Amino acid sequence: CKDKFVYAIKDGGEVWSVETGGEVLGWPVIGADGTSYVGSNDGRLYALSQEGATTWDSDVEGQLWGSPLIGDDGDLYVISTSKFMTKLDIATGTILWSTKTEGLTYGGPVQDANGLLYVGTSGGKVFALEPEMGAIQWTLGVSEASINGAPLIVGNRLIVGSTDRNLYALQLSVAAQ
Repeated sequence: CKDKFVYAIKDGGEVWSVETGGEVLGWPVIGADGTSYVGSNDGRLYALSQEGATTWDSDVEGQLWGSPLIGDDGDLYVISTSKFMTKLDIATGTILWSTKTEGLTYGGPVQDANGLLYVGTSGGKVFALEPEMGAIQWTLGVSEASINGAPLIVGNRLIVGSTDRNLYALQLSVAAQ
């Protein structure tokens, strides 16, 4: 919530809450073991146990407005306002790599069947990164306006919305199915 807390709710009642150092704008993702991972405007990604204990928190520089992604490799990917996509070890929160993009990012990343990661930016560009080392595979300017939400993969298309009130569909390779 904007009150700097993450809440666990069950049957309409609060089970626990954890205070972060900033507003929480994105929703958490939940790992296979029940751990919740959520970013905050304090620039930290938090791992919270099912009981509400902070397992770890990691400084990823910049506010985290979107939700993290648990990748196919089991690690975490986040985008921050510092214009970096960052990969973290899911067990420890250790940063494995950070790659600079252009423009702010409001939504979280998505991943296709081939493992490529995609993110849209406030500069109207889409970035595709490989997950092993974070190398940028390609960049495409799709709009003069901002891409504020997370991209969506539908079939063999990457869909992005822009503040110019258009949706853009990018054809992905057939191998990405």
